[in-house]
Amino acid sequence: MDEPLTSAQQQKHDAIRAVKDRNADALLSVPGVTGVGVGFSKDETGADTDELCLRVYTQTGKADAVRSQIGERVDGVRVAFIEFEYKKGAHTQRARYLEEGLTETEKAPVGDDAIGVDTGKYNPLVGGVSIGPSRSINGHHIAGTLGLMVRDRATGQPLMLSNHHVMCGDDGGSAPGDVICQPSRVDNFFGYCSNCAELLRSHVGNVGDGRQYGVDAAVAKLTYRGANIGEIAEVGERVTGMIAGHLNMPVFKRGRTTLETTGLIKDMSFDGAENFGPPYGRVVMRNQILVEPSVGRVFIQGGDSGSVLVNTKTMAAVGLCWASDNRNWGVASPIGVALDAVQADLY
Repeated sequence: MDEPLTSAQQQKHDAIRAVKDRNADALLSVPGVTGVGVGFSKDETGADTDELCLRVYTQTGKADAVRSQIGERVDGVRVAFIEFEYKKGAHTQRARYLEEGLTETEKAPVGDDAIGVDTGKYNPLVGGVSIGPSRSINGHHIAGTLGLMVRDRATGQPLMLSNHHVMCGDDGGSAPGDVICQPSRVDNFFGYCSNCAELLRSHVGNVGDGRQYGVDAAVAKLTYRGANIGEIAEVGERVTGMIAGHLNMPVFKRGRTTLETTGLIKDMSFDGAENFGPPYGRVVMRNQILVEPSVGRVFIQGGDSGSVLVNTKTMAAVGLCWASDNRNWGVASPIGVALDAVQADLY
C-alpha cells in the first residue's frame, strides 16, 4: 500500500491537478461545496476505485444538488462528489465540564470509536500531548495537541510545534510571549496555568513560490521543563526526518483526544476555506493533505489539532494536522512548509 503512483498515474494526477488549480475558486463558490482536490473516485459502497479524478467535496446531503450545478465533468475531467464537512479543531468546552461535572475521561467530544483522552503532564515534553494558551479565548479555555518538540532554526532552542489556532486562538488577541500550558487548562482538575512555554511565532495562510500550500502553525519556546526532540508520547520510535506524502500512504498521528490512530492519505491537493478569525478571516488553504481512517471510523477529533502526521513505515514526518470533518477524517499541511513558515527544524 505504501507505494507512490506509477509514472502514468502521476502524469494523470498532475494533469487533473492543473484542472483543479484553474477551477478551484469557481468551484468553491458553488453553494454546498466545501473543498476540491484530486484522488481516486469511489464506488457506491464508498470504497476507492482505481480511477483518478477531480474530487469535489460537499456538505452532508448536498452532493446531488452540487452535481446538478457542476455536471459530471470539468474541463473534460470526471468529477467524484464526496461529502466532507470539516473545521479547525481546538477543543473549547471548559464551561460545560464545570456545569455538568464530567469526569476526566469525558473531557472531550469523543464518539464510540474514539480511543481516549490524554490529560497528563509531561516532563520532559514530547509530542502528542495536551496544550493550550493560558488566556481564555472568547470566554473559554481551549485545548489542542503539541505535535512535536522541534528546534528554532536560528538558535537551536527547543520549541513546541502546534497550530496557530491552538496556541493563539481565533479572537485576534494573541501576542508573542503569551503563556502556553501543558496540559491545557481545560485538562487539569483545577484549571491552573502550568506556564511551561511562551508563544514565539505563528503563521496562517498560504506559502510557497509558484504552487501554494496552506499553513496553520505556531511554535512556543520553553520557560522550564526538558524536551525530547522528535519523540511522541507512547510511540516507541523517534520521528526521523521528513517525507512527502502520496496517495494511499499509511500514516498515524498521536493527539490529545484520540491518542494514536492510523489513516491513509486520500488527497494531496485539497483546497478548502476556513475562517481563522481576525486578522485573517476566511482563508482558502491550498494543497492540503486529506486523511481517511484506516481502522474503525476515527482518525482525528476536536483537540487533536496540532498532531503530526507520521509515515507508519519510515517514521518520517509528513504533515501537521489542523482540521477534522464530521466523520473524523483529517486535514493537514505538508510538514516542510509548516516548519519553514515558523522557522523551525525537526532536529
